[in-house]
Amino acid sequence: MKIIFAGTPPFAAEHLKTLLKNFHHEVVCIYTQPDRPSGRGRKKLASPVKKVALDNNLAVRQPNSLNNSNEINFLKECLDNFKSKINDWISSDTVKLEKYYEDTVKKLKRDSINTNPKNNK
Repeated sequence: MKIIFAGTPPFAAEHLKTLLKNFHHEVVCIYTQPDRPSGRGRKKLASPVKKVALDNNLAVRQPNSLNNSNEINFLKECLDNFKSKINDWISSDTVKLEKYYEDTVKKLKRDSINTNPKNNK
């Protein structure tokens, strides 16, 4: 499975470490917040997730917002690459890919786990 991982805090970094260590999925890239000034010297510090990503030679993206044309185009390109891989595996005359994608999105929404503590009240 190809994964785009998004997270910033230490607990997300632990999830990423576990994912990389225990599962054999391809992490396409990591999204994390931009480096922020910290401490008295106000030096920019990388997020815990970025540190784990760089330690594992993973691509890191740090946009100020996901709602811009560069990020939207990048994510569309990733989706197109995923679709082309699926098209290689599945004959289009046996399965309608649009239905497959709709079912996949429904399944992802149903089976996803949101580890954000703000959403787990």
